[in-house]
Amino acid sequence: MTEDRRRPRAVKPRSFLSWLDTQLDSLSLAGVWRVLILSLLCIAAGDYLIHPTNIRLGPLYLLPICLACWRLNFRAGFAVALIGAALSVGICIAVSGHLPKGAAGNLALHAFSLT
Repeated sequence: MTEDRRRPRAVKPRSFLSWLDTQLDSLSLAGVWRVLILSLLCIAAGDYLIHPTNIRLGPLYLLPICLACWRLNFRAGFAVALIGAALSVGICIAVSGHLPKGAAGNLALHAFSLT
């Protein structure tokens, strides 16, 4: 009889997204708020640091908004959207000293990204 030299079937490796999904599902309510606050602060700090290069990180604010809607509720997601909009406009004012021409549209886009 010949020996079976095939590799044994291993457990299918989990993708990063399934791992992230599992981690986010296991967070408590306080943990979700910690992740939201930390992510908003990191995005705002990154936006502030690279603002002189005219690269905006505004679309990244959608990630905490989605997390808030997914794990909490629509009202929390809307509140996070308003905080993200205020941070984005505040960074523009802090760096340039004035609001650029498209700031009102940017604020509206952030504030109403959930509707």
